[in-house]
Amino acid sequence: MENFRTYLQSKGLSHLQGAERKKIYAEYKREYVRNFMKQKRSKHQVIELFLTEKDYERLTKTALHQGLSRSGFCQQLVLSNISDTVWIPNQQLISELQISIRKIGNNINQLTKLANSQKELTPQLWEEAYQKLCQLEELIKKNLSHPELFVKT
Repeated sequence: MENFRTYLQSKGLSHLQGAERKKIYAEYKREYVRNFMKQKRSKHQVIELFLTEKDYERLTKTALHQGLSRSGFCQQLVLSNISDTVWIPNQQLISELQISIRKIGNNINQLTKLANSQKELTPQLWEEAYQKLCQLEELIKKNLSHPELFVKT
């Protein structure tokens, strides 16, 4: 970065005096230091993180307990939990699961409507509704633990 005099000339501000010149110098100095630190630093990417006061205090205490800065602690935490493998949902299987759940839900609604219209729930209807709920639960358990639900990238 150029010196302050050259900086003033490039901005067309070489005529400034007194407080105005000091103000421009403060801006120049901030920019100069920012550029200097950017060149000196090997890490250039910034991640913003918003926390509540309580969470921020917990983060600070934990980082200090570990003997690290907040930034160093967060960096260590994030990098230790990043994997080269990313699992993404298998949309086709999830769509099929949603359709099956909707069908079972529709059957349960029909049973409920029938029971309400007859003002009594016969043991047969009660058992059928229970079986549909069990079927729904099994379908969810089976498919959510299905290895093909997620695709490795």
